[in-house]
Amino acid sequence: MSKNQIISSDELSQEELNEILNFDASSNRLMEKSDRWYYGDNTLVSNSMLGQLAEGGPQRLLKYIQYPEYRKESEAFNVGRAFHCAILEPDEYDKRFFCLDDARIVIEIGGKKPRATNKYKEWHAKQLADNEGKTIIPVEDHNHIMRMRDRVWKNTQCLQLLTGGKPEQIYRNQLAGVPVKCKTDYYRKGQYVLDLKSYREAPTPQNWTREVLYKRDYDRQGAFYCDTVGCDSFWFIAIEKTPPYSLGIYEMSQETYERGQEKYLRLLDDYNKHFLNEGNRKNIDSFFFQGTV
Repeated sequence: MSKNQIISSDELSQEELNEILNFDASSNRLMEKSDRWYYGDNTLVSNSMLGQLAEGGPQRLLKYIQYPEYRKESEAFNVGRAFHCAILEPDEYDKRFFCLDDARIVIEIGGKKPRATNKYKEWHAKQLADNEGKTIIPVEDHNHIMRMRDRVWKNTQCLQLLTGGKPEQIYRNQLAGVPVKCKTDYYRKGQYVLDLKSYREAPTPQNWTREVLYKRDYDRQGAFYCDTVGCDSFWFIAIEKTPPYSLGIYEMSQETYERGQEKYLRLLDDYNKHFLNEGNRKNIDSFFFQGTV
């Protein structure tokens, strides 16, 4: 394998790869693949990969592809996953996540340093052993997640939007000649994609517009997801991470969609130029930025 060759997933068969490279828009876009495949595969381009390209050029994306060990899962990332699971797949929450609440054992042991005692250490070791394989969520974050979940599920419009579709599915397509994929938070087939966002501020129209348009490229995500799955409507449910857990429900406008589409098409053109062109791929390491600013 050459230094700059794009790495293929071990779980993608040659037949599946050939089907993707010769993709017909009328084909079934749903992929029965695991999260492990989705986050490990680099044969299909995701919105996250386009984000790497937008932020740091082809060299940044190359590092993202070739050195997955640098993609460290932060505590914030794990909390975000737990938040999505609690709302979209509530029956799975206790199977995947574990809140290590030691308040009771600390009070029971007492003293100045209860966590330094053998009794506490034995209790702690047993908790970890009993919940092996689960992601640990701090107590404070777990409590916030439960309150955010209740806030969402008590809202009539949220309930309507989160009914009649399916959560956490993987779709593929070809956009601008590039094989792509996305993992939807929630999709009501043929009608809309919905994305959940936890937000550090109250998601007022002013705050959310700033986030969508200027900071996070959520317009690009919305357009990319719509075009990948094949629908023309994209919704956001945004909720404040801390009390009072303000809620914002927004549908992406046509103008925002067109701006997002322009963004992702420009990046796919860059991807095609630098990664799918054999000659350019060999020169990624020597790539530099230039122009008038």
